[in-house]
Amino acid sequence: QAIAAGATPSGEPRPTVLEALHRFGRMAAVEVAAVCDISPVQAQAELAQLALDSQTRAIPVLAGHLWDAA
Repeated sequence: QAIAAGATPSGEPRPTVLEALHRFGRMAAVEVAAVCDISPVQAQAELAQLALDSQTRAIPVLAGHLWDAA
């Protein structure tokens, strides 16, 4: 959709989950998945693992969680 609107790919690789959180701030798991070009299940798993390693934290919201870099 972005390309159809006139955007051009940068040619840079997609960010890692942690890089995405540092760049964009608080994100839902589905947003992380879209930015990193991974499945939502993989994004959730990586976010959970990063939380176990104290690199991210889940912030409860009405319908789930937003994730933030710790």
